[in-house]
Amino acid sequence: MALSEYYEDDDVVSQLRSFFDEDECWSIDFESLLSQIDDHDDESYSLKIKGRTFLIHKIHGAVIEVSE
Repeated sequence: MALSEYYEDDDVVSQLRSFFDEDECWSIDFESLLSQIDDHDDESYSLKIKGRTFLIHKIHGAVIEVSE
């Protein structure tokens, strides 16, 4: 199941990879991690990866890292 009808999951995966170094970004199975996304609020989903938290905008698909 796709995250949104407005953007492709591959776009989100590509953005998530950019937050990790070259070796690490290809060793993480981002596609399977997308199944662990939580509904954060009206505008975004949240996803935790290796102790880091990312927000994914529900309409635009933009990914940002947030500190907790």
